[in-house]
Amino acid sequence: MNEGKDTSQLSEHAEPDLLQIDFYHLRNADLATPLAILAHKTVASGNKLLILAQKDSHVAISERLWTFRPDSFLAHAADENEGHEHAQIWLTSDVAVNQIDARFLALTAGLEPPEIQKFDRVFNLFNGTSELAISTARDSWKRWSGTADVTCRYFAQDDQGRWSQKK
Repeated sequence: MNEGKDTSQLSEHAEPDLLQIDFYHLRNADLATPLAILAHKTVASGNKLLILAQKDSHVAISERLWTFRPDSFLAHAADENEGHEHAQIWLTSDVAVNQIDARFLALTAGLEPPEIQKFDRVFNLFNGTSELAISTARDSWKRWSGTADVTCRYFAQDDQGRWSQKK
């Protein structure tokens, strides 16, 4: 995802009673930058974002959330912090807990909560250079797209880092 590029697909919403799951096929292993873009858009829309990520990626994601835009930062916290009652963005590796009652969810590293239907929007980001990540995303797509109250969309990055929706 490039800042300043057309990312209108992020602001479109599924029908009110449908869970919308967007798959983002990353061209590299950088999760932090697209997560920062999604987090900015989520907070700007008045929603909270829960980010599920492996513990070893928390530092890089947290740093990017603080520094992504020179004119602003995204206040957030993680499992080892206090303040979940005030946070708009929460970074966790605990798939069973939604500490901030977020309605938007970002998935990374194949992590997913046991009850995904509790969310309104899900952003599933996966490393397109990893066969395991691609296989996991395909399995998730098959499982979720076959559910009546779920709509899935797939976005891929081009060589310039722009996103486009694929059919």
